[in-house]
Amino acid sequence: MASGTFEVQFGEFLAEELPYAEALAHLRRSIAAIVREDRGVTAYYIGKGSGTNPVQAIEKRYDLKKRMAEFTEDWALYASPCARTIKGLEAELNDYFMKRDPKRCTNAGRGSAGAPSAQPKHYIYLALRRH
Repeated sequence: MASGTFEVQFGEFLAEELPYAEALAHLRRSIAAIVREDRGVTAYYIGKGSGTNPVQAIEKRYDLKKRMAEFTEDWALYASPCARTIKGLEAELNDYFMKRDPKRCTNAGRGSAGAPSAQPKHYIYLALRRH
């Protein structure tokens, strides 16, 4: 998908239906590994989305703010049929990474807003920029 003058890669590295504590630990490890400074990641955003499949869900969440930040990769990392689980994971992940990596984590709060979704699956995703 072309966005401005750069290409955006959408994809998935999904884990599904882990118990909450295991999902949180898995996501912390996965995000930390993906955004390691030696991998060229200069900024990232952790969010949630919903839809019928992971790529469709995260493409819907690729908005002007992400285009302006020139995020060139957007990866679905975790899926659940439970919106409440995803909301809780997003809040804890945002809190953890905003404190741990405030210069590169562009999240501004504990979680994104939005109306409740009736979509069948809910996702944690990671948008990032490499330069």
